Amino acid sequence: MSRDTKDIFQGKKFKWSNIFSGFNSVKTREEKERQFMAGLPGNVPYESDMIQEWTPPFLFYKFFIYSLVMLVLILVCGYMYGFGKALLVSAAPYMIPVTMLILIWELNIPRNISVMDILYIAVFSGISAYFVVFFVQDITGIGYTDSSVFTIPLLTVLAKTLLVCIFLRKKSRGYGLNGLAIGAAVGAGYAILTLADDMYYLAEYAGEITGVMGLVVVRFVMVLGGDIIWTAAIGSALALAKGKETLKAKHLGNSLFLICLIGTYLIETLWNYDITSFFARFADSKVAMGIYTVLYVYQGKNILLMILSWALFFFIARKGVEQAIDIAGQAKADKRNWDSKIAANYSGKADIFGISGAHAGKKFTSGSGALVFGRDKSCGVRFAGDAKGISSIHCEIRKQGDNYVLIDKNSSYGTFWKNGERLEPGKPYVLQDGMEFYLASEENAYKAGITKEQAAALQGEIQYGRRTNEIDGVERSGQNVYVACAVILAVTFLAFYMVSEGAAGLIGGRGQAQEANNDTYFGAWRTDQSFDVKDLIINHIDNVFSIAEIQFFKESKANGITFTQDDMAYFTYNGVAIDYAKFKCSKVDDSTLHMHFNYDSFEASANAGVEAGVNVVVAEAKANAGVGISKTMGDETGFDVKYQVDGNTMQIDIAGLHLDLYK
Repeated sequence: MSRDTKDIFQGKKFKWSNIFSGFNSVKTREEKERQFMAGLPGNVPYESDMIQEWTPPFLFYKFFIYSLVMLVLILVCGYMYGFGKALLVSAAPYMIPVTMLILIWELNIPRNISVMDILYIAVFSGISAYFVVFFVQDITGIGYTDSSVFTIPLLTVLAKTLLVCIFLRKKSRGYGLNGLAIGAAVGAGYAILTLADDMYYLAEYAGEITGVMGLVVVRFVMVLGGDIIWTAAIGSALALAKGKETLKAKHLGNSLFLICLIGTYLIETLWNYDITSFFARFADSKVAMGIYTVLYVYQGKNILLMILSWALFFFIARKGVEQAIDIAGQAKADKRNWDSKIAANYSGKADIFGISGAHAGKKFTSGSGALVFGRDKSCGVRFAGDAKGISSIHCEIRKQGDNYVLIDKNSSYGTFWKNGERLEPGKPYVLQDGMEFYLASEENAYKAGITKEQAAALQGEIQYGRRTNEIDGVERSGQNVYVACAVILAVTFLAFYMVSEGAAGLIGGRGQAQEANNDTYFGAWRTDQSFDVKDLIINHIDNVFSIAEIQFFKESKANGITFTQDDMAYFTYNGVAIDYAKFKCSKVDDSTLHMHFNYDSFEASANAGVEAGVNVVVAEAKANAGVGISKTMGDETGFDVKYQVDGNTMQIDIAGLHLDLYK
């Protein structure tokens, strides 16, 4: 940024280090409370003053320290004493997202969004997005297919973007930093619920919390680069696109917004993409296996995506800061222009006309001194000694700065505006052209007469400056953007539905046969009991990659199985497919199914695909990579399953495990 920002960043050019300087310095209680008051009535600055009134972020640092201490205590309680499950589910998921949300809220230089606004948006949007995503996923069944790595991120991005549009629709939310804060709130609400859901799953699965400590730590670290900053970038880009307009459908076509929308979708897709099957093609290469270990075992892939996510965030946030600087600079220039007009046009006199009473039809002129009303001989507007309700010194009009003001001098019967409002004694009230007031009663009424030049200057002074939560003109609802977003979400839902198992019976295709015969084994089956799919599968496979993934990186709890028309079987938990528990499935006879991995086919869903004949090389490569697996493998591993279907119920025996399932 080439322009000078001396008055904003202590004589330095724009740098993020300047904005975050002093975040860890000691703050007084008053400074902390003032920061929390931002956005509340009386704490919203004028545009010309918003840079000077803004305080660089520091609250987030305090929350970060508190959160870090609490997380460590929770993990210690769980690891050493095993009683941290409730805290892990109920308290821990809030800490990192709330800290990030406070940081981004503090970056909101216009200070026109309060903490209460942010928390409301986070709660409402978190529940809404969570419900929409999982409702659509459950109805359409997109979680049962390999394409879910592309479709689920698309669904979540669209749902969160729709919520951002709802909260960003107003003209007064016209700053890029407003969109940054609102987007972060939407993302934080969703992140908290998904993180809590993951923690619940891990705690329930683990039995003892010590068994999942590594996964818990990784999950908390990864939230730093997820939904919060992705959605913040989308919100900021959209706010920059719409400016001080009501959000319209045309703003959704803005190039910057589309770049952020598509970019975050691609990042989230890559985040969820399983790279195991890709590297299985190069299992005989020690270099490839080393790269695989870094990217997958040591989370290198997600770390790179986190860096990319934060780069996008800082890019769009900088544009928001620069926009705030430009708006503040323009508002300052406007103020200087109005000040010069007032100085040039102000004549220094005001005329007071008597409307009724003793001075009806008379004119009094106020100059540089005070024009006093009362019974005293020194008064410029003098009443008779027996004038009813008039004090000796009743009120006065005097020049104060560039204005003339009316001041009640503690009169016995008061000074009033035309509407009957009584002036507070000793308080100056600015007079404008045409204003009427009276002393004691309407029998003693007067009108202020100010020249057109004065009136224009004074009116300009009043209109100069707009607080950052105010707008010009009438606020319109912006229904078009709701319609556009709803249509996009509806079309996406229908597209998912039409290609999913949920479309069975409504359209032609692979789902139709399932509904036509209730006695078939096809469909999504659930059981009231949970079973350990990890042990079940490991005992029946010898594939190095699958075993490594199952033993080190995946949970094993399942309570359902889905059989599809395209000869696939998925073990599921609450309707969501378990990545490694996916098999080819073929019917042997009316009571027997064969489930197997076919390694020659490089099945991505099975995380297999290594050709026969490289058993020793693969085992050695994996051992050298630090995974420690030395099993050999063959072309195909499979087992027979006995089943019996009666309408909407199924009895099935898998490797000695008997399950009663229902649709």
